[in-house]
Amino acid sequence: MSPKSIQCSLFKTKTLSF
Repeated sequence: MSPKSIQCSLFKTKTLSF
């Protein structure tokens, strides 16, 4: 897994959290 993929996943989780 590349760092960019992890960042994208984190961003998606944050957006879903809101």
